[in-house]
Amino acid sequence: MDEPIRMVLRSTGDAAQPQAFARMSVKVPGRHRWIGLATYALSDEQARLAHEGGPVLFEIEMLAGFSIGCLDCEGPYETVFTQRCLAPEFDWDGAGP
Repeated sequence: MDEPIRMVLRSTGDAAQPQAFARMSVKVPGRHRWIGLATYALSDEQARLAHEGGPVLFEIEMLAGFSIGCLDCEGPYETVFTQRCLAPEFDWDGAGP
């Protein structure tokens, strides 16, 4: 039997600028920047720990949903992958344009 996928989330200390955004490519007009969004079901205790920056173990059994979309125009992949990204050009810092 395969080992379940496990992921531990720890706060980076800066909710406004997660480390992954620092590694994102620069916005190119008309080009999508794809992200994957995972949604997990959490218990009250896990939600409290995550809010407080503590470690939370995310197991595959807790996965409630997954989708792929554009960071900039927020369009779902299946709808916008054949289209130009219509989001304005800006350096995404979590605050928007």
